[in-house]
Amino acid sequence: MSLRLRVAVSFAALLLALLLTVFASSLTSLRHAFDQELQDEVVQLSERVVQGAGGAGFPFSIAPALLVPQVLDTYASPGTFVRVLDADQQVIAASTGPGSFRGPERVSWARGSFARITIDSESYMTYHRRVRVPGVFPYAVLEVGHETRSFDRLLSALTWRVAIVFALGVVAAFMAAWFLAQALLAPLERMTRAAESVDPASLERRLGWSGRSDEVGRLAAAFDAMLDRLALAFERERRFVADASHEMKTPLSAISGNAQLLQRWGDEATPDVRRDSLQAIVRRAREMDRMLREMLALSRAESEAVALRPTNVNAVVRTAVAGWEDQARDRRVELRAQLPEAQIDVEAEPDLLGVALSNLIGNALKFTPAGGAVTVTLVRNAARVVLEVADTGGGIAPEDLPHVFERFYRGRAERHVPGSGVGLAIVQSVAKAHRGSVSVESELGKGSRFRLEIPVS
Repeated sequence: MSLRLRVAVSFAALLLALLLTVFASSLTSLRHAFDQELQDEVVQLSERVVQGAGGAGFPFSIAPALLVPQVLDTYASPGTFVRVLDADQQVIAASTGPGSFRGPERVSWARGSFARITIDSESYMTYHRRVRVPGVFPYAVLEVGHETRSFDRLLSALTWRVAIVFALGVVAAFMAAWFLAQALLAPLERMTRAAESVDPASLERRLGWSGRSDEVGRLAAAFDAMLDRLALAFERERRFVADASHEMKTPLSAISGNAQLLQRWGDEATPDVRRDSLQAIVRRAREMDRMLREMLALSRAESEAVALRPTNVNAVVRTAVAGWEDQARDRRVELRAQLPEAQIDVEAEPDLLGVALSNLIGNALKFTPAGGAVTVTLVRNAARVVLEVADTGGGIAPEDLPHVFERFYRGRAERHVPGSGVGLAIVQSVAKAHRGSVSVESELGKGSRFRLEIPVS
């Protein structure tokens, strides 16, 4: 069963239940109104009998002269009857209309009571009232009745009319529910068709919902946002594969060439040739490993699923600096950290933050000559935590400054320096993942200063 049909059936069922309630209530009210009118008729008839033939000196009494059918006939009209019963419910006298019959098996002698009875297939509304017949019966029952045929016919006709209206209402309700469900679910059908048409070659398609901002509108917006994230993920994957293919080509070619050289020479290869080839293979393998780790870090930093948690930035700085101390010593570059005495905490991903800071330090050491210095500074102001890495290297050419954070960009000064060209791109992606920013100031011959800023909250 389709969703549209389920909605239509559910709506129609609710309306059907409501109509049934109204139908039953209407019939009950009609029947009650008719019964009340019949009861009023027989009560008025009994009042006329008592008032017209009352026994002298006795309230609620009738004269003995009333106990004659011809006299009772004067009170009965077509469709009604009058009779008097004794204490044993035996007929004392009766009008000559519907014939002799016993009334209900029980009669309330204490107060007036109503009952429906059937005489010769005719239904009557009867009313019983205790009276006295002075000098004849100390207690008797005056019973009057009114036929219900005309009322029953009218009630039956009204019932049929209401039933027809009810049936038409059910049909109209189902049709209205069907068209309403179609109108409500039309946006969902459009979204379904759009979702079915999405594939890696058409991720640019969007619903572009222009209707009301109700639940369906929010669903359409969420669907478009999901497509945006999906397109971004596909683009990251495509770019990662393309970058990996591009960057791995050179080291793989070098590894393959040295391996083929060893294979071709075999046992005839001299120790120097074997050593140089193996060293080249190891060096290129390490270069590939480093590039892969950097590209994976870049891909992770560009992901939106970075989980931030309270992080001790002082500890991150100390760890990153310690990782470069040996290389700084080998290069005879002074590496120092300037940290505040108070611990600085910020919402961050400590591993990614450490990678970004390590890349900044490594980049500074790479371009700082022997005798120079690299300084890592940590400060906090009212809104941001600032990590600054300054070096005393040769600086960055003005034409290269706008491009230093682009992936695989290598300026003129870097073309003869080992590296993949993604280190600073990783720093920028980490900054964006932390809702922060990274900037650089540099002057040729005086060095560079990189600032990584992360908002406190």
